[in-house]
Amino acid sequence: DERPIAVGKLTTEELLSLLSQRSKPPRLATLALKSLQSDKHNRNEEVLRNAAALLHRLTVPPGSAGPESKDVSAKEQIAIRKYLKSNGAVFALLHILKAPQVRHATTLCYALLAIGNLIAWDLDAHKQFRESDGVASVALCLRHFPDSMGIQENGCYALACAAATYSSKTKSVFLHSSCIDLVVKALNQANVGST
Repeated sequence: DERPIAVGKLTTEELLSLLSQRSKPPRLATLALKSLQSDKHNRNEEVLRNAAALLHRLTVPPGSAGPESKDVSAKEQIAIRKYLKSNGAVFALLHILKAPQVRHATTLCYALLAIGNLIAWDLDAHKQFRESDGVASVALCLRHFPDSMGIQENGCYALACAAATYSSKTKSVFLHSSCIDLVVKALNQANVGST
């Protein structure tokens, strides 16, 4: 069924059912993004978690070690990324990070991964991240969940993706948000945990 998706008219149960169905990847990306942007559903933790997880899965770079979707062709992924960038996905995902104290760690992890995937491969998405104080939003999550290995790792991933495409502004933006100290702490924590 390829009719337009009226997310605001769906019940939470109907929306969650659609998010879990097998559908064409571009349609799933549209549904996930509209779920994040829906005034009716964007406060529901389960909807946010499922939508962010779906966006992460649909944007994992081909050939990476992550759980890339085998159903997404390279051409579809380019179209999905273009759609997401053009329709405010970076802003919607960053909105999840704005109040980490009310979010489940798993929801934040998926949002951090999806953000990293989007900004690592697209300069316009990266610009949206930078202009929306994305570094500060990621830093807020790292500070709020210092003992969550998942958030620390995925937050470092998002920051690494940001740093990879920042020009000379990298140092000042990261220093302003105290991100360098947070990343060093997260890496030390990971080294202690792996021994």
